[in-house]
Amino acid sequence: IIIPNSQTVYSEKMPEYMGDISGDTRLKLTTRYLRKRGVTNSLDLPDALIAAKSEGELYNNTEDSLNSRGAYVAYRAALEHLPDDVLAGIAAVELQENDFVKHTTAGKELARIASLEDKIKNRTVSLSSDFVQKYDIHLKFDDYEMSSPKMQYKNDLPSYPRMLLQYSSDWDRIIMTDYFSNTFGTVIYNLSSAPTKEMLNKDPAYAFCFIHEKDLHLLADGSLMPEK
Repeated sequence: IIIPNSQTVYSEKMPEYMGDISGDTRLKLTTRYLRKRGVTNSLDLPDALIAAKSEGELYNNTEDSLNSRGAYVAYRAALEHLPDDVLAGIAAVELQENDFVKHTTAGKELARIASLEDKIKNRTVSLSSDFVQKYDIHLKFDDYEMSSPKMQYKNDLPSYPRMLLQYSSDWDRIIMTDYFSNTFGTVIYNLSSAPTKEMLNKDPAYAFCFIHEKDLHLLADGSLMPEK
C-alpha cells in the first residue's frame, strides 16, 4: 500500500512556478509497472485521500506524514482490498468528524530541520480521548509487537483472521494501531525490515505492507524507468 507524498494529494497548493506534477513520478512509474505486469494486490492511495480532502486536513503541516484522519482514510481503503467473507466477519471502525480533535503541537521534521520547532507549530489532528481501545499490546520484542482483544471485548473482536502489518514509518504504525487492532483484535506489527519465522508462526492470514511514495526508490531498479 503506497502512501502518497502530501504534494501528490495537495498539488493545488504547490507554487505555480513549479509547474504541473510530472507524469513520471516514482508513484506513477511504480503504478504503471505493477499494472503492466498484472499485479492486483497493490494499492496506491491518492484517489481515496483526494476524495477525503473536504473532510479536513489529512497530513501534518510540518512533516510529510499522515495525521489520524489521513490514517483513517488509508485504513478504510485497505479494508476494501480484503475478501468479502473477511469483511462480513468484522466491524470496521466508524468515525465522524467529532471523533477527531485538533490541537497545536511542536513542529515536526521540517521545523526541526530548521531548528524552529518551537516557533513553527504543527496543526495536529488526533483521535479523541473518548475513543475506546478494545485491545492490549501484550507481546513486545525488538522486531515485532502483537495486539490481542481485552477480556471484556473478546466477543466484539474476531479471533480470526490474524493480520500482519509492516510499515516503512513507525509513525504510521502508531497512528493506525487503534484502527486495525480495534477491528481484528490480533494484529502482528512488524518492526523489522522483513517478517521473521517467529512472526509467521503466529499464523497471519493477510499482510499489509505500507510504504511511502518518497521511499519507493528503495524498491526500484532500472526496470521502473520510463521507456525512451
